[in-house]
Amino acid sequence: MIIYSALYDENISHFIGQWHLASEGARMRANLDAFRRQQEQEEDPDPLRSARLHPHQSYRIGEYLPGVEHRPEDWHPTGESPVGLSLLRADIDVPLNNDWDRPLDPHMHWPPVRLHHQPGEPASPEGPFPGQVIYIVNQAHSLQDNDVLNLSGGPEPVLDPHISLRLLQLTDSAEAVDLLDPVGLPHTPEQLGELVTLAHEVLAEVTEGGAVVASGHSLTGSFVDGESVSDVPLLDDVLPLPFLPIDTPAPIEADHLTAVINETGHEGDVALQAGANLALNAAVFSNLGLLGGVIAVAGDVYQLDAIIQSNALSDLDRIGDAAPSIGASQSYNVATFSNLLMTYAPPGDSVDEGLTPAHWSVTVVDGDLIFSQWLVQTNFIYDNDVHVLQDTGASSSFVTGANLAHNIVDFSQLGQVYDLILIGGNLYDANIISQINVLLDDDWMSDTVSGRTNGEADSSGNLLFNGASITNVGAQNWLDGLPTHYLEALDRLAAGDRTMPEGFGQDGAFKGFDDLSVLVVTGNVYDVHYIKQMNVVGDVDLVAAAESAARELGGEDADWHISTGQNALINTAAILDADSLGEYAYTGGQVYSDAVLIQSEILVGSNDAGPDALINEAIAFIIPDDDLDAYPMDDAITHSGTDGGGLDPVGSVLT
Repeated sequence: MIIYSALYDENISHFIGQWHLASEGARMRANLDAFRRQQEQEEDPDPLRSARLHPHQSYRIGEYLPGVEHRPEDWHPTGESPVGLSLLRADIDVPLNNDWDRPLDPHMHWPPVRLHHQPGEPASPEGPFPGQVIYIVNQAHSLQDNDVLNLSGGPEPVLDPHISLRLLQLTDSAEAVDLLDPVGLPHTPEQLGELVTLAHEVLAEVTEGGAVVASGHSLTGSFVDGESVSDVPLLDDVLPLPFLPIDTPAPIEADHLTAVINETGHEGDVALQAGANLALNAAVFSNLGLLGGVIAVAGDVYQLDAIIQSNALSDLDRIGDAAPSIGASQSYNVATFSNLLMTYAPPGDSVDEGLTPAHWSVTVVDGDLIFSQWLVQTNFIYDNDVHVLQDTGASSSFVTGANLAHNIVDFSQLGQVYDLILIGGNLYDANIISQINVLLDDDWMSDTVSGRTNGEADSSGNLLFNGASITNVGAQNWLDGLPTHYLEALDRLAAGDRTMPEGFGQDGAFKGFDDLSVLVVTGNVYDVHYIKQMNVVGDVDLVAAAESAARELGGEDADWHISTGQNALINTAAILDADSLGEYAYTGGQVYSDAVLIQSEILVGSNDAGPDALINEAIAFIIPDDDLDAYPMDDAITHSGTDGGGLDPVGSVLT
């Protein structure tokens, strides 16, 4: 028997090879799956790799999901409270299941509102939270523009350093009239109350001394420079010439020649504007943060309206070696007090007199409620210039003044309106406006400049203007004692009983009302508004002609236009304080109500002080040495700028 072994070997090798390949393929597939899972878990080593853009790729828009809502993350303001209140409500432990019937509102940053709703009782309507406003602003400008213009090529003159001291003395005299200035900015709610009570005590002493224009429990009317008037001057009518609007005629369009002007001006004209400085403070406060149809205060009521105005002016102008003369400047102190009483009625065109309130919504503020605005605006301008002029052979115009500094604030506080406001503590309501203008405009001009036959010289024409108004909206006559149902409401709410007393159904102040919105403040209410405005301008100018120019001025035809005055210091302030919209106001304590107006005008006369030291300095470099004996420099004259008196603010108060 013959067997071919090669065939058997081939078949066996074939099947063995197939088994090997199959096992290897299975093993490779298992390893590949594990590798792919491991690769998916690893992070992309290159996060910035670029992806190919497919401009023709289509995107499928998903379905509309109406239940998706978006709400921004909760936030809290940070910083230091100016009156010591905590601004972060996150530090308060709020029991959601006991005293509150809803979660804490993250946007409410002030004293908590307690809703008188106990578990198991039906929920009652909740009134709106009144909010609080504390507004403190300090605006200040300090501008120095002391120029030296010397066209003669000689030594540069130096201003008398005593000018700053004289301006400081004049400023101190004007500030002495403001008796409330030392009180300062309060930093706690208690200091707000102390400010109002201290102001009552200070102004009461002044009232007894008779150093005020008008005073009383309330004031109504307008006052100008210590006199009661029916019409007050308008600011636009008394502005200096540089600040008046210029009417520019519209250009005439024509396609042909309309006029021929064959006139030339003088060569060598000189124009100098060394004044025309403007310092302006303007402020308006509109307080509508807390309004009530009826206000009832269980404690005391402190009301104060005060306007304090002072203008201090030194405008002693001197020409050559002549005696100084007082310039023709204008000074105005304008004040207006107004009291408005409105009628509070239920909403709707017609009122059902037989309808009485059956329900109420109550909002309770635990602690104090503060509405305070405190504003200080100051402008300091120092524009003391020295000029030595001469003809240059061409028309020349020089401006060393015309500075501008202004502060403007317009703040409106809008809040909630309630039918009834119950205050468990005291009410502090104060509106104070303090306005001060100080101008030192003692100019010296050589007689060779002022005596020109051509041109003009003006060293005065200044304006000091204070305008203030306080308008109160609400009841001014407080009724003594709270009604019985008001006291009952306070007692019930303090005990957690939210039931409305039956007496409100028979209250005549709420006839026609179906529901009442009531605000209850367990502490004090501080409603304090303070505005202080101050302008201080030093504009001492020296204008002289150089020696070479002084000899040639007589035969010149050039015009010299010199102006060293026409400064404007303006303060305007208005406060609108709306407390109630009805005619009913009750108090369970005492009422301390004062309204005071103080208007002062301090004018430095020719015998008080003068720019003699500045004049002597001018003579030293303008006049030749041989002629100095004609201008004796007596020690008494030299030091009169520093030792001058007469700045007595009490003796200058208008009565």
